Amino acid sequence: MVERKEGRRFFGEGDRVDLGRDWTAEVLWPPDGSASGRAEEDGLVMILECGEARLLWAGSIPRGVEKKLVERYGEKLKSGVLVQGPSKDVNLTSEWLRAVRPNYLVRSWKAVEDDPSLSVDLDQISKEIGMTLVKLKESGAVQLRPEPQNGGWAVRKWRPE
Repeated sequence: MVERKEGRRFFGEGDRVDLGRDWTAEVLWPPDGSASGRAEEDGLVMILECGEARLLWAGSIPRGVEKKLVERYGEKLKSGVLVQGPSKDVNLTSEWLRAVRPNYLVRSWKAVEDDPSLSVDLDQISKEIGMTLVKLKESGAVQLRPEPQNGGWAVRKWRPE
């Protein structure tokens, strides 16, 4: 955007941005003109794509936003990586996780066992959809590398297990 001399702007549903070197971003949320005034409900949700590899960035959206996104986008939400933090409300509903079907869930929280925003039995749903939980509190930063040809992701944790 700097090279094209584009200034700062607010993104909304439907915006597509070419990020260069095979990367694009598509904004799924927030919808235009529907600001609630609550940061979690108005947070940016976007799909980053590099070839066949997809990452869904979902901020800390609550279950109500998850439900609306599943209704609007359904199968289009499927992504190899889901990055989503805890919400003040409940999130990570089973409907949401079944729609996204991530291979990896990157979650920042002190301990998933004590996470009050989880709405599902994470062990059960992880096994059902084949999801690996990456807890940033335990792993430290992670490096995510897309595999554009097959849609997979290589995940390297900062701290060894």
